[in-house]
Amino acid sequence: MNLVDTQTEQALLLTLIDASDYDLPAAQSALDQASVAEQDFTSIVIQKVFRFVENGLRRGEPINVFAMDPELRGEVVKMKGIAGLTGLPLHGVASKGRRLRDLTMRRMLLRQASVLKEWSTDEVLDPFEALSKVQS
Repeated sequence: MNLVDTQTEQALLLTLIDASDYDLPAAQSALDQASVAEQDFTSIVIQKVFRFVENGLRRGEPINVFAMDPELRGEVVKMKGIAGLTGLPLHGVASKGRRLRDLTMRRMLLRQASVLKEWSTDEVLDPFEALSKVQS
């Protein structure tokens, strides 16, 4: 299973950006329903774009792409050019948020599983200590 879904990440952000122009309260509501966090996005640049979008929506301002840092603006322009996802319905933001949260949880479980695997093969570490670490 691929645990990175940049298309969903980009679609969520582009939908919020576009919606902030024509229905700011609905965009704010969609952001709340998505209940995603910055760390749910896999790219650092996309995390920065999310932070900019989230901050703007929380302040009650439409997202002005031209007010973004040039690096972020370039990323948004690239996302719009590649994806062509503008005009997506806002009700899809919540499902995209659920997908991103699910993928984030799976990535975290995978990281924890790899740590557990390391501990299980560590002959120096007492197995009961490893079990205790896992349970905590």
